[in-house]
Amino acid sequence: MQLPIKAPALVFALLLLTLAVYLKGLFGGFIFDDFPNLVDNDLLRRVHEEPQRLWASVASFQGGLISRQVSMLSFAVNVWLSDMNPVAFKLTNVLIHLLCGLLVYRLALRVIAALAPPTRHGMPLFNVELWAALAAGLWLLHPLHISSVLYVVQRMTLLASLFGLLSLLCYCEVRLRQINGGPAPWKACIGVVVFAVLSVFSKENGALLPLFALTLELFAFRFAAQKPLVSSLLRWGYGLGLAIAVFGISAYLAFTPSFFNGYEHRDFTLAERLMTQPRVLWHYLLWTVLPNPAWLSLYHDDIATSHALLAPVSTLFALLGLLALVAVAWVFRRRQPALGFAITWFLLGHTMESTFIPLEMVFEHRQYFPMIGIWIGFAAWAAVSTRQTPVAVAASVLMLGFCLTAGYRAWVWNDPARLIMTTAQQHPNSSRSQYDAGRFLLDNTTALAARQAILPEARRYLERAMQLNGKDINPITAMVLSYPPTAPPPDVWLEQLRLCLQNAPKLSPAPFLLVVRSAANLQVNIPPEKMAALVQASLSNTSMELVQHGLVLSNYGYYLLKVANDPVEAVSATMSAISLEPRRALFHLNAAYLSYELADFSTARLHLRNATVTDGDGSYRDQITALQEKMDAAARAAP
Repeated sequence: MQLPIKAPALVFALLLLTLAVYLKGLFGGFIFDDFPNLVDNDLLRRVHEEPQRLWASVASFQGGLISRQVSMLSFAVNVWLSDMNPVAFKLTNVLIHLLCGLLVYRLALRVIAALAPPTRHGMPLFNVELWAALAAGLWLLHPLHISSVLYVVQRMTLLASLFGLLSLLCYCEVRLRQINGGPAPWKACIGVVVFAVLSVFSKENGALLPLFALTLELFAFRFAAQKPLVSSLLRWGYGLGLAIAVFGISAYLAFTPSFFNGYEHRDFTLAERLMTQPRVLWHYLLWTVLPNPAWLSLYHDDIATSHALLAPVSTLFALLGLLALVAVAWVFRRRQPALGFAITWFLLGHTMESTFIPLEMVFEHRQYFPMIGIWIGFAAWAAVSTRQTPVAVAASVLMLGFCLTAGYRAWVWNDPARLIMTTAQQHPNSSRSQYDAGRFLLDNTTALAARQAILPEARRYLERAMQLNGKDINPITAMVLSYPPTAPPPDVWLEQLRLCLQNAPKLSPAPFLLVVRSAANLQVNIPPEKMAALVQASLSNTSMELVQHGLVLSNYGYYLLKVANDPVEAVSATMSAISLEPRRALFHLNAAYLSYELADFSTARLHLRNATVTDGDGSYRDQITALQEKMDAAARAAP
């Protein structure tokens, strides 16, 4: 197949087209402003004003097996250069995505040529560069990637993919040199390792790179080398490495049963997750081939959990279908290596996030890297097809459809209001989507008359969210906070909040702390006896850590002083928080505020000194200084 356009020009045009698509989504601000590792990360936010905090912010990631220092460094540099400007964050993501697309093209060049040799009887069968460009274009413009690119925190996925592609390209360089009889270039050998390490420290998925390299060997390079010793070492090396990995992971899980404690905080079990994931994988494949915007979303909690092989019945069929895919990949590994490559790359790409680790069930960004193998495999198959021109036309039409759909999704994502309300309408069975809609309506309606008019609609969304997931604390706290100080929340909602606080499988106290602080500031009317019951319910929840108990007690102390007018109990609750976590600067600072309110300045100064000592990274330095100045002013004004 020869086209009247050169591949480099086509790739450049695809990159510009992708940039144009994503420009539609750059200017809407942060999509969700409560992600603790980014917008609510105080260390990160202050890097712009205090660059010395840069390295402390790099290690500030909370969650995962590692600190993801490479990703956090990229966020810190964004803040350093442009403060918390969401356009800068999103534009950085888009540029990384474009670089990934260029690397996908480079990888496709090598893999397509290896999967489908370009000559037969000395005559060219196809143009490798153009098919590689089509594969890169189908990946670059795919609508599923909109949430991966425009949801800023998913830069972790983007960077892991970027460095993973660089590592695999270096690996291809080494292997092609060995196949052609030359020595392995030492720079490429170093690049394989260095880029793999950077990928892992961007996100743990980088640890899957050996499996992707094995996929390249099984279907493209076939352990070939001019020197038989190299070929034998490759076979034995991969076999031994795979055996060691399986043994090591099995031993770790056997001797670390606490690894599965994460399921105690999920609303599904290990068995339910393993049964649900085959259905999830088929969703990923469906969204890859037919990305209907109505099916796509940041949240997919409306996908039902499988409780047994026949509950729902699609569980069994999904599992059998995956086994059939594996069989096809094996049986046709020589006759149709491109098909086997695509299937194996896709399945291995989900071995970390779609197996036994207690993670969320579904996220679109998990298909970001696995999709690469699907389109490269498709291009390699099409490249040796006897009907290349019709296939190329169909692929071009499909790419155009992807472009239009991606443009629509980028437009939706450009406006948080549009995104939240569209998602809630398209996913009525998603508890999170319904909650987001209800909370958004409450948080963004300030005029009293407008708020009264919008309250019924907001509460309908929140009630729907509670019906879908009664264990989620967010909808019920938003419902309680929707009542003004003049109208106390009905007892039915307070009781539901108490039950949720007591029984939630993974209780995050942040929403309840907002309720406590709002009640202390007289923004919502919760009587002392009701608040005491709520606090006791939260403290009885065994899923909370000691520091979280301390946060509840510390905030409750302020409520006891301001609303219950009980300074003795207020001091007791505040000091109990300190006894739980004596090295937590915030608890000492809250105790200082409390003592200041009670006009006990000597005790306040003592707590303030303790807060200064325990505030190692300076997170509360401004608050400490402000309170110190207030006490100094009060001392000067005293007779």
